Amino acid sequence: MPASKLDDNTPVSLTVSLNGQSVHFGQTIQPQKKWTLFLVPESPYYRVKLDPSSGAVRSIYDKQLRKELVDEKSSYRFGQYLYVAGGDKEPNSILQYRVVSPKPDLQIHAAAQGHLVSVEPTVYGWRAPLESSAENTPMIASEIRLFENEKKI
Repeated sequence: MPASKLDDNTPVSLTVSLNGQSVHFGQTIQPQKKWTLFLVPESPYYRVKLDPSSGAVRSIYDKQLRKELVDEKSSYRFGQYLYVAGGDKEPNSILQYRVVSPKPDLQIHAAAQGHLVSVEPTVYGWRAPLESSAENTPMIASEIRLFENEKKI
């Protein structure tokens, strides 16, 4: 199922069709800000919330442990691509370790401008391809696979 974007204040209702069956979600809603709607893949073991803008995972909830496995307060998302620059400028303690070598001035560029390509059922469970980009990395493709009959992602 492709992700949908709501960019204006037009009231909408949401109907999802999957394998010929349709489900209508609630009543008509009035968006107040820019919203991105997407499915949350779920198995008997995990519930996974994706973060399309970073091309990564926002949350993994373990149903057996009844515990969140991802630090949702982190500056970065679980599995998010990070491009780190600045380690190549000499002298620094990464290139040559010496007590007197200065620490490098590193700049972290996190993947952004991403989107969820789709959330699709498969023979093993669910797959969710995402795309994003970062500094010096114009295209980042990642895929989250959630298995129905195995406790693995």
